[in-house]
Formats: sequence, C-alpha cells, structure tokens
Amino acid sequence: MATSHVRALWKDPVLSPSGQLPSTSCSLDHHTRNVILRRWPAESCPTGCFGSEYGQQWRTKTGVLPKGCGRGTGDCGLRRWRNLASASSDPDSESTGDFASEQLDWRDFRARLVAQQASADENVAEADDIWRARVSKENQELLEKQNPVLAKELPWAHPTGGPEVGGLVLAAHNSPLDQQRFWQAVVFLIEHGPRGSWGLLLNRPSGYTIGQALPRMNQTHGSRLLTVFSVCPIYVGGFKSDGRSLYVLHGHSLPGAEEIAPGVFLGGLDVAATGVLEGKFPPTDFRFFVGRVEWLPGGLKQECTAESWYTAACSKSLVLKQCIQLPKPLWQEILELMGGEFAETSRLAYNESD
Repeated sequence: MATSHVRALWKDPVLSPSGQLPSTSCSLDHHTRNVILRRWPAESCPTGCFGSEYGQQWRTKTGVLPKGCGRGTGDCGLRRWRNLASASSDPDSESTGDFASEQLDWRDFRARLVAQQASADENVAEADDIWRARVSKENQELLEKQNPVLAKELPWAHPTGGPEVGGLVLAAHNSPLDQQRFWQAVVFLIEHGPRGSWGLLLNRPSGYTIGQALPRMNQTHGSRLLTVFSVCPIYVGGFKSDGRSLYVLHGHSLPGAEEIAPGVFLGGLDVAATGVLEGKFPPTDFRFFVGRVEWLPGGLKQECTAESWYTAACSKSLVLKQCIQLPKPLWQEILELMGGEFAETSRLAYNESD
C-alpha cells in the first residue's frame, strides 16, 4: 500500500494523536477500500491486532494505537476504518488489483503505520526511509548474494505489546534467563495460547549440515533428504527434542505446509524435496531445525512480564534467511530495526557509540 494511502488512513480520529474527525469523503483509492473491507469484514478482529489485549498493551506502551480500541467495545480502530471505507466506497471505481495477489496482511499494515508515525516524529519524508536508515547494510549485501529474491524485501521490525504467533521473542539484555542457552536468543513463535507456547530459535546454527547429522537421526525421510538437502545447515531450534523431529521453515506455499506468518511456512517437506529435485527451488530456501523452545501455559507471558524477553513483529526475510556468519548478529540487527530504546540497548550490548 502506498504511503499516501496510509497517510489518509492515519487521519482516522482513533489513530491520529490530534483526534480530529475526518470527513467521510476522506480520500481512499478503490483498492485500499477494498482491502479494508475484504480483509476485515464486519465483526472480524484478527488475533493480536489493534482490538486485542496486545493491541491495548502496545497502544499504552507506544501511544500509536487506537485510543478507543478494545475487543467488543464497538469503538475499535478496525471498525472505524471499515466505516470510513464503506462511506467512501465508489461502486464505479475500477479495482486496481487482486487482493489475494497483493498479500496485504494486518501485520504489514501495522508495520506501515508504525513507520508512518516514526517518520513524522523524525521528520523523514517517506515512511519506508525509516527502515532504510536502520537496516544493516552488511547483512543485506550478504543476503543479496545468498538469496536475491528474499533480499528484494525491505527488512523491518518493531516492538509489540506481547508475544504473538508469527512474531518474535528476543532475549532481553542482561536477562535472568539461562545465559548459556538463551544469550541473545531470537525465537520465532509457532504457537501461543491457552495450551502453552513453542517456537524455534533462529540464530543457533549447530555447525552441522543435513548430510552430516541426518545419518545419526532415525528419520523416515532419511535417504531422500540426504540426496536433496545434504548441504543445508541444521539449526538448534531449542532444547526440547525427541532426537527425531525435524522442523523446516520456508517461504513457499506448499501442500502440507502451514502458514505461520504471511509468507512464512512450516512443514511440507516431501513436496519441498520434490520441488528442489525438479529445479523449482534452491535447497537453501529451506531452514532446518532440530528441537524447539517450549513454555507451559502462561509461562511465556510470565517471563515477558518479568522483562526476560522483548517481543517484536518483523518482515519474513529476517525469519527465513540463513543465520550463519552474519556480519551483524541477528539479535543486534533486529533491535536496531526496532529503533528507540531497543537500538540503544543494542549499542550498549556491543559497546558501540553513535
């Protein structure tokens, strides 16, 4: 979505710090209206969004989210957007694109709003310039060599009000967590709910490849994986493992794969192997993990309350890229993208000066 469209939405009184009420003729192009109405139909409220508990926490912490937001109150930001979009709909306008092909999701939308607010605070002309100013150029140059397709996406990350599926938790600086295991850990959350939480450590390469490690594992896919993915590195996904489970993250919509976050998929290994054999994908598009990080019900929330973890949302490139010999460690890279106190924490941790 173009920055100008986000600016139009930012005039919504629930989102605008000024609280000024826009007219129902507020300029929204047909496609933007279509996105709002189709992505968030009446009475819907996506998990972790502005209308949820996390939305309220994040609003309180950053002052960016809707003042009147709250699930079921009838006064959340999404409902105001829907009303604005409905009032300004033009049935004679021509659609500018297919919604499904645009892959616009609420996380991306939220990130653009965060960038818009930051650009206003820092007198930056374009919202995306916020991310460009914070990006690790060295890491991005490496990614361009390793995965040019993934490198086309502008990396972004921002703090959230709590853990969410498809988001990150990052070990806090000087965290009381086990430092041998969780020093500067970056965990991608796969599940988070009443039954507990679990995720995969993104920045713990094991030093082994599939070809080296798989013969030691009782894997049903053994011979085929050795043939197709032998050079792929294996990461320590966590410290809960049965010695057999192998998790794979990637950016391809495949049968048998579950989309955890927009453009980030878990599983679908058999189809992935076939795709690599047929030359559809390079094997390094797939990240393999042994083990996972687990929390009992309420455990992660308790640790976050104790300030053991920072919580964040991020672009898919930060989740899917290989994390081996990065010029700038992933933990540091993400904190710098988050900006503010998090960037300062990163500088302190690495004894860097402005």
